[in-house]
Amino acid sequence: YEGLCLVAAILALGVVLGVNAAQNLPVTINVALAIFGGLSAWLWLLARRGRTFPGLFLIAQLGVLGVGWFPNAGTHGSLPYYFFVPLCYSILLFDGSRAWALCALVLAEPIGLILLEHQIPGLIIPFQSERDRLIDISTGIVVAGTTCALIIWLAVTGYRRERQRLRVALDTLTRSED
Repeated sequence: YEGLCLVAAILALGVVLGVNAAQNLPVTINVALAIFGGLSAWLWLLARRGRTFPGLFLIAQLGVLGVGWFPNAGTHGSLPYYFFVPLCYSILLFDGSRAWALCALVLAEPIGLILLEHQIPGLIIPFQSERDRLIDISTGIVVAGTTCALIIWLAVTGYRRERQRLRVALDTLTRSED
């Protein structure tokens, strides 16, 4: 959780916001992104003090990446292809029926947005140029790739830590039996 919040803050404020400056995007997108980056940084600071709010983090992702970002070219932009990936990883922060309910919500949001785009195409602001689309798609790939790398790193680190803990416990048990 702490790592996801930190990476979200760095990507939002340090990568995506800067890249957005090179495009002709609606101001609302950058305002929503700055709020999300600031919130992610604040949640990271709270997590370092032992206070976690994964529900707030997921709702912020759904709001900013879905509702806030989707009008930027809709299905022609990076959101349905790349920004969807970090949302899926956030579900790993939850257990049981709550995780399944959130999974359904995360899956329903892009489907709902795509249907909304189909019904009301005027809600979508098309890219001003192919260059803007290329920048948007490239940024989406960086965000999704970075998030995937973080999750893989966390899984491998946790696996190694657990393996070491089991090895120490087995050695202790062996010495105790001897």
